[in-house]
This record gives sequence, C-alpha cells and structure tokens, in this order.
Amino acid sequence: MLFRASLKTLSLLYVLVLLLLWYLSPFLGARLGDWGRVVAPLLCLLLPAFLYVLIFRLNPNTYFRLARIRFLDLLWVLVLTLLVVLGIHYLLKLQAHWWPVPQSSPSYGAFHFKAPLAETLFQVFSLAIVPALVEEVFFRGLFLEELKKYLPKFWALLLSALAFSVAHGQWHFLLSFFLLGLYL
Repeated sequence: MLFRASLKTLSLLYVLVLLLLWYLSPFLGARLGDWGRVVAPLLCLLLPAFLYVLIFRLNPNTYFRLARIRFLDLLWVLVLTLLVVLGIHYLLKLQAHWWPVPQSSPSYGAFHFKAPLAETLFQVFSLAIVPALVEEVFFRGLFLEELKKYLPKFWALLLSALAFSVAHGQWHFLLSFFLLGLYL
C-alpha cells in the first residue's frame, strides 16, 4: 500500500471535508435547491469518510456501527420524529392564524408558517435528520475513533469537538458548537 492511515492523512481528510463543506455545499444548494440540503452532507462528509476507510483498508464496522441498530428502535425513532414534526407543523399553523409574524420581521422569511405538511416534513428531514446522522457518522464514527488511535482520549475528544465546531463555519457560534460537540 502506498499510504497508510496516520494523523497526517486524517488531517488531510478533515481539510478536504472543510473545503467541500464551505465551497461545494453552497454550490449544490444553488444548483439543486432544497435537495441540495440533502445531497451536500452526503457528498461532503460521508463520501470522504467511506473513501478514507476503503483506501486504507480499515474495518468499516469500527466506524459505521449501523448493524447495531434494531429495526424496532429505528421504527420507534421514526414514529416519534413524525409526531414531533406533526406537532411543530400544526403549532406553526396555529401561530400563523392567531399570532402572525409581521412581514417586516427579519424572521418572517426564515419560516414557512403556511407550508403544507409535506414541505414541513422535508424541511425537518433535510435540515435536521440528514445532517445530524451524517455528522455523527463522520465526527463521532470515523474522526473521533481515528483520533483515539493517535492521541489520549481526552485530547481526541477536545480536538473532535473543535473540528465539529469549525466545520460549521459560523464563527460567532464557535463556542456553542464546541460545547455541543463535547456533549455529543
């Protein structure tokens, strides 16, 4: 094998992911519209992670533990998610009817208060579920597990949380994302 997995190659993987997230993701959003929010995390985080595992012939079960999820647990999560989305959808409809947000408000365009249920479901799927799952697989699955090979667990956790916060590219929320990364 020409290369072997190391802290240096893991760092290069992370730089590649940052470049993809910061430059390809907005391009996909502009080209694919709403579907760009679904495709971008898959291309920017999962694809490099799977390539890393394939190139260095690592055991995928170590990083991508999807085999441990039971069908009933997954079904339960999906049902609860659907119930939460339905609740949010109808609460937004009630709010739009009884306490409308003024059109002059900066947050008016951020929420679709009169959106159909299918659009609300898609928004939750594309803005919450897909990115969260993909980030977990990349940052907690591959990145943290690889860091623990080269660094003590404490430093691996700190560096993984820092990488998670920097990847979001929102510098004014860096500390919040860092603490969230530590918690997760």
